Amino acid sequence: MPTAENDGADLRTVLAKLDTMQGDLSEVKKDQREERDARVALAARTDALEKRDTLILSKIDKMAIDDAERAGATRLTMWVASMLGPTGIATLAAALYHLFSHP
Repeated sequence: MPTAENDGADLRTVLAKLDTMQGDLSEVKKDQREERDARVALAARTDALEKRDTLILSKIDKMAIDDAERAGATRLTMWVASMLGPTGIATLAAALYHLFSHP
């Protein structure tokens, strides 16, 4: 037969379990906040790294284009020099000198 004493003990037991569950819930919520904050920090770091990688790749592309332009100019110069020969180069140099030194 239930007594007031048993009911009081049962109530204390239930309240103790409820306190324990609330403590556990608080820990779970804290862990979830920490995980969310870590995900946000990781996403920000990932974005920063992607921007840095994009910048590096664009600089590498620009260097490759510049190198290709220089190589093309060198090939064109060598081709013109081979077509003109030594006498033609001297004549071209003299004409350019005359053109730019006597405005």
